[in-house]
Amino acid sequence: MEAARASNGRPEVVSIVVPCYQVRDHVDECVQSALGQSYRAIEVVLVDDGSTDGTAARLARWAGADDRVRIVEHEDNRGLGAARNSGVAAAEGDFLFFLDADDVLPRDAIARMTSSAVSSGADIVSGVAVRFDSSGESRAAQYRGPFDHDRVGTHIFSEPALVYDQMACSKLYRRAFWDDHRFRFPEGVLFEDVALVMRAHCSARTVDLLAQPTYRWRRRESGRPSITQDRRRTGSAAARFDALCQADAYLERHAPARVWEEHGVKIFTVDVRIYSQLLADGSPQFVDEFMSAAGALARRSSPDAVTRLSPVMVEVRRALLEGDARRVADLARLYSGSERRRRVETLAAAGTMMWHDPGASVRIGRAAVGRALRRVDRFRPTRARRP
Repeated sequence: MEAARASNGRPEVVSIVVPCYQVRDHVDECVQSALGQSYRAIEVVLVDDGSTDGTAARLARWAGADDRVRIVEHEDNRGLGAARNSGVAAAEGDFLFFLDADDVLPRDAIARMTSSAVSSGADIVSGVAVRFDSSGESRAAQYRGPFDHDRVGTHIFSEPALVYDQMACSKLYRRAFWDDHRFRFPEGVLFEDVALVMRAHCSARTVDLLAQPTYRWRRRESGRPSITQDRRRTGSAAARFDALCQADAYLERHAPARVWEEHGVKIFTVDVRIYSQLLADGSPQFVDEFMSAAGALARRSSPDAVTRLSPVMVEVRRALLEGDARRVADLARLYSGSERRRRVETLAAAGTMMWHDPGASVRIGRAAVGRALRRVDRFRPTRARRP
């Protein structure tokens, strides 16, 4: 595809920044997807973050094969934030795009995003990410509401549901916008993009949204799990909720109240919900880490957000405030598949059912019990139903 051009006729160059650490098994597919973009005016900045598994040799081969590839080397592993910052410092394009080394791009992703940005003047173009593995792919859960169709010139202040859009990847950033606001990823921490992306959303003049996928986000099936897959790893819960706390504090100060409120709802219905389900078989260290970090965030979240939580989540919040880990774990079972199943069967015996779940309350009569059971089964496999 012919490159988009600035007002002076010069092609708009997109810098694709790819941090690489111990990704020998995936990096070739990643780089190939970047270089194979239909939009040709790109540079691919590969940051070797101290890999020792042969990744560096693969990067060198790509640099030798295509003059659009540049390599930045870190002697020691410094983490994702530092690698991205180094890549940005070396990048020379008009736009920035962050691509993790185990993920891939649809062939027309950069073309569609650049065309939108040049046409509208948006500071950010955000697209949908799909999760994929050998079994198939599915739209990542955070891409909801605002991403139901293409939107030009929108903003988080008018679309509060963009608080769910906290991943640095899948977005095109105008380089002048990035530099003007002196954005820089925090270094030496996990979930380094959460607070920065919320700040970017708030700081942008306008944001374009693309409904069709612009990013393919891998679920690792072998080797070391990714950060988002390894939630029980030491420091993961603390880092996640610390990043959310920073984002929440920024939104409280710099965004309309309804955006801060929406972020509070998101924290409980997504982040607290996911991590609390790991408590039952988590290590004592994980339990302490989660209770401390999530409890701190529960104390400072928007009061208006609390009024929108389901009764179960209100009780989870209360247990977090009281430091009662056992009660949080018990409550978490109320939104697990097996507990849903048990409640449906018990109440169905009386001929009617009230199905309470975070964000949903549905009354179903006796005739719909069978359908309800099948609906519950889709959430999580459970033991065979009693005759």
